[in-house]
Amino acid sequence: MIEFDHLAKTYTSQKHGDVQALTDVTLSVPDGAIQGIVGPSGAGKSTLLRCLNLLEQPTGGRIVLNGDDLTTLSSADLRAARRRIGTVFQHFELLHSRTVADNIGLPLELAGTERKEREARIAELVELVGLQGREHSFPSQLSGGQQQRVGIARALAARPDVLLCDEPTSALDPATTSQILDLLVHVNRSVGVTIVLITHELGVVRRICTHAALLDRGRIVESGSVVDLVTDAGSALGQLIAPIPAALAGRPGVALITALDEAADQPWLSELARTFGLDISVVAGGVEQIGERHVGKLAVDFGADVDRARIEAYFADHPQVHLAWLDRLHAPATDIEEELA
Repeated sequence: MIEFDHLAKTYTSQKHGDVQALTDVTLSVPDGAIQGIVGPSGAGKSTLLRCLNLLEQPTGGRIVLNGDDLTTLSSADLRAARRRIGTVFQHFELLHSRTVADNIGLPLELAGTERKEREARIAELVELVGLQGREHSFPSQLSGGQQQRVGIARALAARPDVLLCDEPTSALDPATTSQILDLLVHVNRSVGVTIVLITHELGVVRRICTHAALLDRGRIVESGSVVDLVTDAGSALGQLIAPIPAALAGRPGVALITALDEAADQPWLSELARTFGLDISVVAGGVEQIGERHVGKLAVDFGADVDRARIEAYFADHPQVHLAWLDRLHAPATDIEEELA
């Protein structure tokens, strides 16, 4: 598990004085999770990532990785800890004078791994990321997606516990982005590595993340599992990940109904109409895949005079279906919503 415990980072410059990049950041990332850190430009996302691998020294708080407080380690112990953390960069950062195989094997070479063991690990990783036959190619001979596959393989070379991904798809076209996201999911499942993924793209969070946190102006605004966030109609981050039409907010008698997995395909709405003799209008919604979960969201108009207590009692007996009245919801902060759109 990764724990950020009241983490703070302040930069000092002669021109601007003290600049607070991170303030009291507290967040737990479960083992095996794909944790998305999302936020607008300048929110502190990259600073948070650089603190995690101690490329930046925090000015306060702790970073705990599997029980070890990274901020208190000696230089030797810190070098060992960094080998447990792999990093995938936005612009690949490959050595253009080295082949695919040599780029992948670089961390092992620097760690003094024997050649035979190094070559075996390189072959294993080439297969994992789907680059068979390109081992002797140079980065200039590869597409952007292939270069990022090399970057992912290199980051996994030393068998890290954590894979940090800093905007790993922002330099790629949509089709290649989809392939790289699928690869990250495959790596997470097959290797069991915990992934911390920095992004400003909500589609990336929706597509692969199991957990998400919204960072804004150096602070964690909200965090949780993606399923909990999107089924909590009062969650600003959940509304950003799986939005409802803004025009419906505040309308009396209109409720947001969220159903998970099998419940998304069940006829509970028609059952509800028959049970209470209601005329129900579906005014917005649909079913989509969020991570590995099947999530249906419907905005339903029961009429302004509906007996809300009876409707709420019905949904209390259906634990996989969540109800929230839209006139009780708060919209996410407009500036964040616009920057992440």
